Amino acid sequence: VLDWLRQPGKVLNSSHRFVLKSVASLVSIMQETPVSDFTYTLFDMLKQEKDRPTLEVSLEILNELKPGYSRREKDFKDLLDRLKVWPQNENKTLVIEKIKNLKSNNPGKDEKAFWKEMDSLLEKVE
Repeated sequence: VLDWLRQPGKVLNSSHRFVLKSVASLVSIMQETPVSDFTYTLFDMLKQEKDRPTLEVSLEILNELKPGYSRREKDFKDLLDRLKVWPQNENKTLVIEKIKNLKSNNPGKDEKAFWKEMDSLLEKVE
């Protein structure tokens, strides 16, 4: 299923909700590489050209999976870079607010800096 989701030219959106949710339900029995690929795919769906339902699906699944910053640092930082150039709008606010649910209970120095920068983007929106 992951290979199908990641086919060249395949554009993932909210119509793939049930496939994405099905894969998410199997994460606990999947090996690390497919989980990593799936998590990357979900983060990669968080782009300014995506519609709100697509953003919501990706954010909902990410919040279920709770990928940790320390293991997915590159995905978090890539998202931050995209958000920096994202126009100020409701979708940007949605992504920032929902992604903050993934903050660790006891963040390290690098993660604290990341969340501080993420918060500064939210302040610019408001």
